Amino acid sequence: MLEQIKSKAIPIFEAKFPNATAVFTFDNSTNHAAYAKDALVATRMNLSPGGKQLIMRLTSFIDKDGREITQQMVFSEDYSDPAL
Repeated sequence: MLEQIKSKAIPIFEAKFPNATAVFTFDNSTNHAAYAKDALVATRMNLSPGGKQLIMRLTSFIDKDGREITQQMVFSEDYSDPAL
């Protein structure tokens, strides 16, 4: 969309209205639910092993000691719940 605005909408507007300033507004509310299939979306995650799981990508974070930690976002098949 940004490319279309830059390469088409703005040049057309400037040619038609050379002494005016354009103001573009967009309603992005429909885009809020548009995610990649492997996006890390909390409402898509299982809270326990079993059931249908989406395959989400790995994520990583930096711990308090500055180390990068990779975190699996899907329970492995051999996972055993420590609470049981």
